[in-house]
This record gives sequence, structure tokens and C-alpha cells, in this order.
Amino acid sequence: MDIQAIIDAIRYNRVRITDHADEEAQADRLSFDEIFYHLPPHFHAEYQDFEATIEIASGLVTGRMPRRALNLIWSWLDEHRDEVMENWKRAQARQALKPVEPLR
Repeated sequence: MDIQAIIDAIRYNRVRITDHADEEAQADRLSFDEIFYHLPPHFHAEYQDFEATIEIASGLVTGRMPRRALNLIWSWLDEHRDEVMENWKRAQARQALKPVEPLR
């Protein structure tokens, strides 16, 4: 794999970030802005032993999640995309998040 393929994989969020990414970021002395602002708007979903990152605009999934759970998540996202995006913007501005109806 060449370096450009690695850069593209990171840029387009095709890389799963490990659970210890925070520790690695601290060890590499990355700032909050370097970590936070380069990612596309997304949220994290967990179901049983599965974890995934879902891009808000596209629904693109990074990680692992059963198809049935993904279908529920995508339906929820279609219904609440504007609210979730608003919360993403609030988080970037370090403002309190507004409640969003949970997935049922």
C-alpha cells in the first residue's frame, strides 16, 4: 500500500480508530483541534459487542454492526439527521448538546 492510499483511507474515514486512540493521541502530543476537526461529522453506535462510526451526511459506516441494527440506525438517522448535525455543530463550538430522541 502506498502512502497516498493510507492518507486517503484516513481522510475518508475508512480506518477504524482503536479504543486506545486517545492514549496514542496524547503520546503523539496531538491537540484537540488536530484530532477533532479533521473528521467528517459522525456519531458512534454500539450494539452488543459491535461498534461503528456513522457519517451523518452519508450514513457511511466504519466498523462492524449487524445488518438488522444498521437498518434501524439508518432509519433513525433519516428521521433525525438535522438534529444530529445541529448537535455536531454545537459540539464543535463546545456548546451543550440538545437531546435527540433515542433509537427505539
